[in-house]
Amino acid sequence: MNKTLQILKAIGIVIAISIVFSISVSQSQPIRGTDEETIIDYFESIRLNPTEDYIYELESFISENRSKAYASYVRERGIKRPEPYVRYLMKRATSRSLSYAPYLRENAIFVLTDISIQKNQSQEIVGFLKNISMNEQDDSIRTAADSNLDLIRDVSPLEVGSLDIAVTGEIKKGENITISGKISSDVPVTAAVIGINRLHKDIESLSNPVIKLNIAENGSILTDQQVEFRLRLKEEGRYNIPISLLLSMDRIDYNSIYKNVYLNVSATNQTSYDSVYIEG
Repeated sequence: MNKTLQILKAIGIVIAISIVFSISVSQSQPIRGTDEETIIDYFESIRLNPTEDYIYELESFISENRSKAYASYVRERGIKRPEPYVRYLMKRATSRSLSYAPYLRENAIFVLTDISIQKNQSQEIVGFLKNISMNEQDDSIRTAADSNLDLIRDVSPLEVGSLDIAVTGEIKKGENITISGKISSDVPVTAAVIGINRLHKDIESLSNPVIKLNIAENGSILTDQQVEFRLRLKEEGRYNIPISLLLSMDRIDYNSIYKNVYLNVSATNQTSYDSVYIEG
């Protein structure tokens, strides 16, 4: 069932990308017979029938420092491409002030993402989109890159770490308890922050509710890193203690993990099965 839902979700996102791409093209309203219209029509043909090197081709169209190289590659090998499209590539490599509208590059980003998701190759363009997001000067192009990164993460969520929670101490009114967390990551992370999101007034925090882990400047892989939160149970009752962990890989990519610790606090001793339940 979960796999079916993931497939349906992915199909829905691909449809959404196609709709956004179509709206973007229609709003641009290129004049019939112009170079812009020829390029947009070519993008549509790539989207429907991707070329073998579609990633290299579209990234080259979007990138100033790669446009000329791809144009030369096309001409030297006699590869059939619309001449206005090749002229654009050459011109983009030599001038920031183009007669072509920026929406052409935006559309190229959406086409690139659309194809890569359908071909299950979206991870191959993530680094490129991140570079555009962090270094591009044009706001609309950066926004397009950010939007497409979000779409990719909706289809392929990051799962790069784990958080194991344990509770020690008597779950009884007036007692102190410790919530321990064990943090690991599969890839280097540049930042890691774990904290208790909120506490009921009947539970007192005896330590810092937010802990920022010490991470090397160039990133570190975390292996069973331990953190502790000390609490005092002041009253009887049933309580939920939500805990969240944020692992950042860079300025764009991050992973959030959420846990809920449910406590049944009484005036007498209970078994851990009756008094503690951890969800997430």
